[in-house]
Amino acid sequence: MASKKSAEPSNQIITVEFFNSLMNVLAKNTSVNYSVIALEQIKKQQVQKYPFLKEIIFTPKGATVSTKINSVDIRSIGKMFNTLLEILGPNILGELILEKLNPKIVKHLQKFGISFVSEI
Repeated sequence: MASKKSAEPSNQIITVEFFNSLMNVLAKNTSVNYSVIALEQIKKQQVQKYPFLKEIIFTPKGATVSTKINSVDIRSIGKMFNTLLEILGPNILGELILEKLNPKIVKHLQKFGISFVSEI
């Protein structure tokens, strides 16, 4: 019997999980509203470099990501994640996010080329 390979999470799911974890980390020492404002500001600064940021909306309830992001190359999404983390503080923030993310998502972030993901 052939074993079924578990389906990989979509870019949309990974992006939602990443941003919701990031928002939680930012809100932990500030507020949810601050995390939304900070991410919206960075989004405005980076949207020309990463046009698919238009597919992401930040609200106090969390991140909403359009299914259109599923057609974006994972390396491009990974570069955007890394850019955001560099802006926000790469080492500490990356580690804090790793603590919040589902281990399955962390495994897939390695495929995105996320630099803060250590070997598992």
